[in-house]
Amino acid sequence: MLRHYTDHPNDLPLLQQTIAATQREESGAPAGDTPRSKILYAARNKLYTVSSSRGNLVVKSFRIPIILQRIVYTFLRPSKALRSYRNAIRLQSCGIGTPAPLGYAIERKDGLLRRSYYVCESIATGRDIRLAMQGLEEDDTLLRALAAFIARMHQAGIHHIDLSPGNVLYEQNDEGEYQFYLIDLNRMHFYDYPITGQRAYDNFARLSLCSAVSQQLAEYYAEVQGADISEAVRGIQTASDRFFRSKVRKYARKTLVKEEKSMSRSAHRRGYLRYRRTRLLRKITHSAALYRREEELYHTYLEAGDLRGTLRRSEGYTQAHNEK
Repeated sequence: MLRHYTDHPNDLPLLQQTIAATQREESGAPAGDTPRSKILYAARNKLYTVSSSRGNLVVKSFRIPIILQRIVYTFLRPSKALRSYRNAIRLQSCGIGTPAPLGYAIERKDGLLRRSYYVCESIATGRDIRLAMQGLEEDDTLLRALAAFIARMHQAGIHHIDLSPGNVLYEQNDEGEYQFYLIDLNRMHFYDYPITGQRAYDNFARLSLCSAVSQQLAEYYAEVQGADISEAVRGIQTASDRFFRSKVRKYARKTLVKEEKSMSRSAHRRGYLRYRRTRLLRKITHSAALYRREEELYHTYLEAGDLRGTLRRSEGYTQAHNEK
């Protein structure tokens, strides 16, 4: 049974029509004369855009949880759709940009949550910050504005746990000023006090795979916050290096197995385990031959995922081909 929720009763018919259009798209049913839904993004969760009298709306369709998660989201914790809606309203009350929320919907089966949907308005001219964070699009004004935006978040006690390049949109007004919007809101914390120190620096960990960009952001952030610049640079660089190093295996597998399809999942797993064994033995024996073999395994199985070059630098391997 599907139930729709919104704080504005007048929006309920539009919310129902929008979710219905999304469900028809998911099921492959004909749209007829009703609003049409178009898929924007398909992975673990899916994003749809639906044309409406209010302009384009975006629907996030969360995947069906496994049984344990269904129990948790039914009895112990709010669903991701509900959290997204509540967090969007909270962000607006704090003056932090996010696409205006319309509402959410929950579908239950056998008393347990099955599907959930979150609906918000679309930022038609919004772009994400991926290119800038990769160092491929140089815009010092954008970086300064982004650092100031994150500082305002932290001053308001807002911690977006998944603060990644794809989850920050921006647009420019006629005066060239930047306006930022947070999306993917189901994982957030709100504190009654400003976020400072290493907790604040850790929030930058996912933003940039480019060390030079991280340094610029750290310097601009410290200026806005009145913090020690060298401490901010050290804290943000350390957090970013730690995060991207922890993801080397995952990113390498994604590139080599899923995108390039140059090896199988099992071959990549075996290669990674050989790399781990070889590195362990090399550290014990200090063998030059083992180091050469370790570096060879790194370039074959892990270099594609060492986006920030953190593993290469820490182990002293030769220049990574993909480092920015």
